[in-house]
Amino acid sequence: RATPEVIVPNKEVYNLKDRIAIALDIIKEKGFMTLTDYTFATKQSRSGASNDLKKIVASPDSPIAAQGSHSHKVWIKKDKKG
Repeated sequence: RATPEVIVPNKEVYNLKDRIAIALDIIKEKGFMTLTDYTFATKQSRSGASNDLKKIVASPDSPIAAQGSHSHKVWIKKDKKG
């Protein structure tokens, strides 16, 4: 019996600094970033990407801010004022 191929996301393909740079590149290109954009770009699962973004945004010196909620949540570049 043939077994279907299961793709298991890698735990950490990129380090945190690289993932932030990838996110900023997406935001620069589109003006905002969705969870799906970040998931595919960083090769993480949706839940892993979501948790990662929560940690990034919670950092006071993060260049990224969240806007909206639930399915309408996007990430943008933080204003220089904070």
